[in-house]
Amino acid sequence: RSLSGASCALGLASMTRVFAATTLQSLLSQVESDPEKPWNWLLELDLQIHHAKIKAMSCADGPMPEVDYLPQISLTQHVSHKHQVEMADFDGRREVSCIKGANWFEVARKGLVAPYCFRRDVMKAFRQLR
Repeated sequence: RSLSGASCALGLASMTRVFAATTLQSLLSQVESDPEKPWNWLLELDLQIHHAKIKAMSCADGPMPEVDYLPQISLTQHVSHKHQVEMADFDGRREVSCIKGANWFEVARKGLVAPYCFRRDVMKAFRQLR
C-alpha cells in the first residue's frame, strides 16, 4: 500500500519515479548525454533501470500529470552503439539505426547472431533475385 492507502503492485514499468538519492546517483552515473537528441537521457535512464533490474511500485493513487517523453526520443547513433540496438519500437514508431563498420562476413563465417540491418539487407537481396 502507498502512504495514502492505495493498492500497489511491484513490477518493471516506465512511469514517474521516486528514488533514494544513492540509487538515483548510481543510475545517473551510467547515463550519458546524447549529442543528437538531448531527451534521450530519459531513454538511457529507463535502460539503466531495466539493466539494474530495479522494480517499481505502481500505486492506484490519483494521476500525476507529466510530459510524455516517448515522442521526444529516438534511436540515434549514440544509443545504437552504446546498447548495440539497430531497431527500436517507441510506442508504435519504429526506428532503425544501423551500426556502421560491422563485419558481415564475420557474422556469417562465425555463426554469430546477425544484427537487424544485416537480416533486413539479406532479405531484401533475396527478394530482388525473384
